[in-house]
Amino acid sequence: MAERITFVEGAMRYHSMLAAEHLSRYALAAPACVGKRVLDIACGEGYGSAFLKDRGAASVTGVDISEEAISNAKRRFGQNGAKFKVGDALDSSSWHSGSAYDAIVCFETIEHVSSPERLLEILRDLLAPNGILLISCPNDAIEAQRGIENPFHTRVFSLSDFKEITSRVLGRAEQWLIATPLTGIAILDENDSRLTNSDTSMMLTLMGAPLPRTLTLPAQSEHCVSADSASFFLGIWNARVEPTQVSAPMSRRAHLEYWLALQDQRRAIECLTEEAARASGTKPDSDERVREIWRIAEERVREIRRIAELERNQYEREYASEKAALLDQAAQLRAIQSSRAHQVADFYIRKALGPSLLFRVLRVIRSFVGALARTVHLI
Repeated sequence: MAERITFVEGAMRYHSMLAAEHLSRYALAAPACVGKRVLDIACGEGYGSAFLKDRGAASVTGVDISEEAISNAKRRFGQNGAKFKVGDALDSSSWHSGSAYDAIVCFETIEHVSSPERLLEILRDLLAPNGILLISCPNDAIEAQRGIENPFHTRVFSLSDFKEITSRVLGRAEQWLIATPLTGIAILDENDSRLTNSDTSMMLTLMGAPLPRTLTLPAQSEHCVSADSASFFLGIWNARVEPTQVSAPMSRRAHLEYWLALQDQRRAIECLTEEAARASGTKPDSDERVREIWRIAEERVREIRRIAELERNQYEREYASEKAALLDQAAQLRAIQSSRAHQVADFYIRKALGPSLLFRVLRVIRSFVGALARTVHLI
């Protein structure tokens, strides 16, 4: 998935899974932040800060090292009362002054910084007594095992690593959670606006609404989730929160595309297993071997899909850059067209070449010369 999401028009297409993964952390934190002064460290373009403010936080301050991100945050989300500042998470002196915060959220940041311990110490010092602290960290181990490196991350954390380093600085966490993708069914009214959508703006990320009834079933045996296979980890200090689910509808065709690909792989693997057994004169290693091969196949399909997603995001970034360059050229042309010099030149050309007496005389002379040339040619 993308490192951060952007709400700049045309820069990134809405992707429901990407939106759900990023928004789920703020949806989990929102009830714990009601009525509190909140710090959102490494806030990106501020959508999460605005989300917390809209859901009852007394105040929210979003801080990010990117000037561009903070500029976009102020323009897009500054109207609801959230405040945004440019600042380095490892140097609070440049952006913090005044009282401590009642709640701090620090999502997908610890893996980026050069000194995780220093980051945790700053969060600890900025937190009011008995204040609530929520920190999340991605599970990059699956990619790392496949040789996929994230150039933006300085370290890969397992859940045990994450627990060890945070507990050493912050003390014992009140709660540990892991996040995972979902599979399931949503039953909505046929006219529900969430079922159909022609918009591609990432602003759709903030247009969700809760369902009155939800059930979460146990994972099937092939899909069991552990700390090693989770999407990310999240620790909470001085509070406990309820489990949270963020999802989006998808068509049956899109859903079946994944499962049919897996089913085709499974049939191919079973055929190869049987052929190998016949060739060796032994019986197939029954269900256990097939299940193991099936598990490996599923992992490879997930890896291929994830790599494809990373490549698609890279393509979209390159497309957005080219589009921005073209828009800049168009703006320059519009500026030239609206300039005084261009207007004078345009006026001169229209008058000089328009249906004036001089123009008509020149046209008659040109026609006469042309006719004379054709006559001479015929002679």
